Amino acid sequence: KTWTAAGSPYRVTANLTLSAVTIQAGVRVCVSAGKTIDVVSWLRTNGTKDQPVVFGATSGRWGGIGFSGAARSDLRHTSIVGTAGGAVRVTDAPLTMTDCTVRDGTVGNGGGSGLRLRLNSGTMVVRLERCVVRGQRMTVSGPRCQNGSIPTGGGSGIQAVTNATSKLEMVDCDLVDNRVDRSGIANTRGAGMWLR
Repeated sequence: KTWTAAGSPYRVTANLTLSAVTIQAGVRVCVSAGKTIDVVSWLRTNGTKDQPVVFGATSGRWGGIGFSGAARSDLRHTSIVGTAGGAVRVTDAPLTMTDCTVRDGTVGNGGGSGLRLRLNSGTMVVRLERCVVRGQRMTVSGPRCQNGSIPTGGGSGIQAVTNATSKLEMVDCDLVDNRVDRSGIANTRGAGMWLR
C-alpha cells in the first residue's frame, strides 16, 4: 500500500496497525490525541529535504509510532512531532532513520520520550544517520520505593536496552535540549541518552 502526496493529509482517528506501507514525499499524517501507529511488518517513508514526511497531532499529543516487525523499516526525511509516551518505540525490529527529526515529545516515568529501543532478541540493528532528537521532556514523579528510589530509568532523548548481539548505530546525529524534570528523585539520568 502507498500513501500519496495527492491523498495528504492522512487523518488517523483511532489506533492504527500498518503492514508493508510506503509513504511518499510531502505527506502529512495527522494523528488524534492519544492514538498510536504500530508497524508490524515494515514502513518506508520517502521524504526529501524539500518535501519531508511529517507525523503530528491534530490536537494535544499523540502516542507515537511502534515498530515490532522482523522486516527492516526505513524512514527518510521524516519528522515525528508532539508525542506523549515515546515518539519512536522499537521492540526487536530493525530500523534505519536517515535525515529524520524527532521533536517536542513528553514521557512520564520510564524514559525514552524520543526513541525507546528494546533490542533483546536476535541480532537487531537500529541505525540513525544525520538525525536530530530535540526538545524531549521526561517528567519523573511518584512515590519512593522502600530503598528510597523509584525504578524510572532515564534517557529523555534516546533510551536503548540491547542484548550482546544487537546494536544502536549513530552517525552524525544531534541530541539537543532534551531534559529530565525530577520531583525530588535522584536516580534518573541521561537527559540526552541512556544506554543499557
